[in-house]
Amino acid sequence: SMDSLFRLYGNPLTQYTSFNEFADSDFEAIEQIRRIRRHNKKDFFFLTDALGSNDESDFFSLKSGSTLEWIDDEKSYILRIYDKFGSLHTTLLHSKNIDNLLINSGWFELEVASMLSRWKYVEELRLNCIFPDKNNSPKNEIDIIADIGSKLLFVECKTQVKNDTDIDKFKSAVSNYGGIGSKALFVTDAPMKPKTKEKCIDNNVLTFSIAENGGAVSCVKKLI
Repeated sequence: SMDSLFRLYGNPLTQYTSFNEFADSDFEAIEQIRRIRRHNKKDFFFLTDALGSNDESDFFSLKSGSTLEWIDDEKSYILRIYDKFGSLHTTLLHSKNIDNLLINSGWFELEVASMLSRWKYVEELRLNCIFPDKNNSPKNEIDIIADIGSKLLFVECKTQVKNDTDIDKFKSAVSNYGGIGSKALFVTDAPMKPKTKEKCIDNNVLTFSIAENGGAVSCVKKLI
């Protein structure tokens, strides 16, 4: 089993979220996030990054006028995004795990996991997999780990790779936690830069770009 394998490698997985724990409202929120994000990806990133860096504030704003606000009475976020033409786009985001979806591209990780869940060989999916150190503090995190029957599939999800060292860290984590028999897949939303893709090939890491394969709606079969 997945847990037995991790224990045998000396790295028990103690913290993760099962794919089955996500609700329909979370998948509906992904669609909302994708729609409003396309109007201004830069502002969306800065607002959600501010949310992840500060858990004491309920309101975040940018010079452009774009804002992200927590409405406690409704347990929802209101995201207001201005596009490059100065038009305002507003959406109300409410779901079971909306905090996790907005922080660190959690929405994209769940979107990829949803695609993989349709593959007939996937027996179990775990997200936000955190491996602890000897003091039980977070040591490393894998976005998605899938049990595909005969082996494990480790998946790293980023809207775009900003630092090529992420490839080295990911490959090292796969080897340490899953062994050389495990598979590694790096999924990006935007097209991966040629140099980055070449580095993935050198490290025996499979790559897949949502944008290069028809978008989120039509790329599921190609991903599988």
